[in-house]
Order: sequence, then structure tokens, then C-alpha cells
Amino acid sequence: MSTHYDYIVIGGGSGGNASAKRAAGYGARVLLVERDREGGGMGMGGTCVNFGCVPKKVMWNTAFHSEMLHSAKAYGYDVPAHTFSWETIKTKRDAYIERLRGIYDRNTGKLVDIIKGSASFTGPKSITVNGTEYTGEKVLMSVGGRPVMPPVPGIEHAINSDQFFKLEHQPKKVAVFGA
Repeated sequence: MSTHYDYIVIGGGSGGNASAKRAAGYGARVLLVERDREGGGMGMGGTCVNFGCVPKKVMWNTAFHSEMLHSAKAYGYDVPAHTFSWETIKTKRDAYIERLRGIYDRNTGKLVDIIKGSASFTGPKSITVNGTEYTGEKVLMSVGGRPVMPPVPGIEHAINSDQFFKLEHQPKKVAVFGA
């Protein structure tokens, strides 16, 4: 693999993926660098796929189904008592996210070179990843962000959204603040 590219993208989230694929579609030789989960990053797909939009929608749909089962009798349905298994939905949600990450990897990898690792700038148009230097005519930093815990009383009892989606057991109550 050559180490010179037309375009280097640091960050494999939604924005980085879209930019890398668009540039490749116009004929650019593109390198995408993603730390991935094992390296402390979010993983391919970024926050949205791994700890944001996608898992939140799975959990919202789970709550919606519960509400529909709860109110079904008022609409003439004879629905027997039902139980809920946090472990089941967590396992299925995590498998769905892992499948999406694989799709991101495979689809993006068809168009661009992907390297898993942390990028460090060594010059205005050069980076080092896993001990190898790469150069590019253009470099995009699309590294996303992380939740910040505000310095408020009681914050030691709080978790962020990333941590919520890692919970192994269903919490009895949840209060959400922030966007």
C-alpha cells in the first residue's frame, strides 16, 4: 500500500465516512483512519451508529412496543400479561449495531483504504498511524466528540449516554437531562 494519498480522513463516523466516499467517487485516492472501539474510539459509524441515534431508536421502539401492549386492552385486544428482558434487547441491539459497523467497514472499504489506529500529525500534510507515515494533499479531521459531565452536585451518580448503552441490567428509573 502506497503511503501518499490525495485525501486523508481522520475519523470514521458519519461525516468522515461520507466525505471519504464522496471524494473517492470523484476519483481521489483516499485513506480513512479510525481508532475503532478497541483503540478508544467510537468505531466505524461514529457516535450515531454506536452510542447515539441507532441504539436510541432501538430503545425507543422497545418502549413504544411496551406502551402499545400496555394500552391494547383499551382498544379491544385481549393481550396476556407480558414480561420484558433487558438482556434480550441489549443482546439484539448490540448485534444490530455490530452488523451496521461491519456494513460501514465493508462498504467504505470498497472505495477507500481504511487503517485502524490513532493518527498523529507529523507535518501540515502528514500523519503517523501505527508507526507508518502517510501523506495527503488534503487532510480532514472528522474526529467527533465525547459527552461532557457538567460540574454539578450529584454528578457522581450520573452516567452519560455511552455508559447507558453499556448497562448490563435494566435500571429501575432513569432521568435524562441534556440533548
